[in-house]
Amino acid sequence: MTKEEYVLLKIIIFCSSKSDEISDSGKALLTTEFHRYSRLLLNHLQAKYGDASGAVRYSQILSVMEAMIYYTQKAKEFYIYISTTEQSPPHSTMALLDQIII
Repeated sequence: MTKEEYVLLKIIIFCSSKSDEISDSGKALLTTEFHRYSRLLLNHLQAKYGDASGAVRYSQILSVMEAMIYYTQKAKEFYIYISTTEQSPPHSTMALLDQIII
């Protein structure tokens, strides 16, 4: 991934409006910017690699973004789970998991 592709991908990720904590007007603004930078990345790749190859490269880069978002969400869920089990008595969830796994 080139520096240009990386920078545009980071901007696209930052403009993803998946958070529930963002206002509707903020989500609308981020969605507009998301589409703007997505088009910019696609146009850049098509200018550099040609129409078909640029579109393929674009889909590959977006696949990386989707994977990053997916694994970030899973890491967040795991962190929340661990933080709740650490606050629970030792005989609760962790003991149940030990019984299930063993």
